[in-house]
Order: sequence, then structure tokens, then C-alpha cells
Amino acid sequence: MTQPIGDKATAEAVCFRHTNRPTNVSCQNCGKPICSDCMRESPVGYRCPDCAPKSKPALADDLMVTKTIIGINVFVFVLGIVLQAVDGFSGNFVMSSTSSLTTEGSLIASACQSFVPSAGGGVCIDPVGVANGEWYRLITSGFLHSGLLHIGFNMYFIWMFGQLLEPSLGRMRFSLVYFVSLLGGAIGALLYSAPNAQTVGASGAAFGLLGAALVVSKLRRIDGLTSDLLMIAGLNFAIGFIPGLNISIGGHLGGFVVGALAGYIAFGPLARQRGLVTGILCVAAVALFIGGIAVAEMRAVV
Repeated sequence: MTQPIGDKATAEAVCFRHTNRPTNVSCQNCGKPICSDCMRESPVGYRCPDCAPKSKPALADDLMVTKTIIGINVFVFVLGIVLQAVDGFSGNFVMSSTSSLTTEGSLIASACQSFVPSAGGGVCIDPVGVANGEWYRLITSGFLHSGLLHIGFNMYFIWMFGQLLEPSLGRMRFSLVYFVSLLGGAIGALLYSAPNAQTVGASGAAFGLLGAALVVSKLRRIDGLTSDLLMIAGLNFAIGFIPGLNISIGGHLGGFVVGALAGYIAFGPLARQRGLVTGILCVAAVALFIGGIAVAEMRAVV
């Protein structure tokens, strides 16, 4: 996809490497003018030779964060299976399963784990949930899954959208987009679900990456990709309303909205001010974390 350099550029703009070649195309990362010989294709437009992926050692992998996120999720899922086998098998690993990890790390606003009956109605002696000081559940719930199909679909989404976003964003900003999407999904799930409902899964973060990818495709005017992403979004939101699937609609919607906003921050008018974008996303992550605690407190008294 071609990208005009901007209003300040003129028809005399020349390639930064070949100064005798006029061009109206700029690098999507740094904005330098590039001619046809210097264009390097990327998922979100052309990049210059300096910004294009090169042969790098393993630690410089353009998809390192994406692979790490998937690796952590898979590791936690396998660990849950091992713990479930130790505790005694229950459920099935394809559709649904429950382990001690799920009990300790799932997203829940407030619930009573141990209840002592009394004349006045009873006393909770073991309250659990985000509203009861277990703030880590806002994050840990995004790395837990209820079955093989659940984790399989989520990891496929993360891999697909990670390939679109991480090479252009870089590790830090991609990690922040993912993290704020995860928190946005947690807040959506807390708002939409009952206070004692347990929610797990990386789908909030995955839908956040979908929202960010959709914004990027619109900003870069990649019409074919935009149409495909809209179809994917519509289909998956529709599936969420099928009875009996126990899909967190609030988690999907919260992650999608926050991810779309994060995508606009990262790829919109501030795209070339990387430090500022990183700072904004960091502040957003802190605000969403505090907001998640506040929502859980609110839901705990409903």
C-alpha cells in the first residue's frame, strides 16, 4: 500500500537513499521518503531498508512477544492439566476442565468460599475475588483457559493478529496494547457478569488485538484486510450470543473497544512519536488496572 508523505511534502520529495529519484511514498515506521527499489513490504504498508526486518538472532525475533504470550498460556494450561490429574480428573480437556489454578486465578468480583450459617443469616469467613484484595485476578485470569478448544481458538487469534501488529509496533508497544486489551476485557467481564461469576481466557486480549488490527487497516486504507477483519469481528461477536457456550460477551467487547483505542493511539497521528505513545499506553494500563479494582468493588455490593 502506498502512503503519501504528508501535506508538507512536495512533488520534489526524493528517496532518502537515491536523491535523484522523486517519490511520494514514505516509510510506515520512520516516515522517510522511499523509491520503488527501497520499498520493503510489511503487513501494514511499505518500510524503508533501515526499518524492514532483517536476518536477526533468535532474541531479535520480530514476533518474540507474540510467541512468549502463546508459550505462557500453553504452559499454564498444561500445568493446570497436571494439577487436575493430581487432584483427581474431572471434566474433559477438550471442552471444559477445572483445576486449582482456575479456582485461584479466575476473574471474579466477589464471592464467599466458606460460609458459616448463623441465626442472622450466616457469616462469610473466606471471601475471594478482586474486591477482596485479590487484584492479581485481573491479570491471571487472562492466562487461564477452560479447555483445549478454548485455548486453541484464542492462541490462533493471538498468533494471527500478532503477525500483523508486533513487527510494526515493536515489542514494548505491542506488549502494552496486549496488556491494556487484557485489562479492558477484564473490566468488560466484571461489568457484564454476576459478582460471583468466574471468567477465564485470553479472548479479551485477543479481541483487543483484533480491534487494533481493524483500526490499523482503516488508517492505512487496506480495504481488503478491513473487510476481512469486520467479517471476523461480526462472526465472533455473533457466536457469543449462542446459548450454552458460556462466552463472556462483556470480556470480548471490553477488550475490543480498548484494543481499538490503543491501536489508534499507536498508529494514528502520534504514531511517529514512539516515546509519547509508550507513555500514554503505560498510563492507560495503570488507569485500567485501578478501574478494574473499582468496578469489582462496585459489583461486590450489588
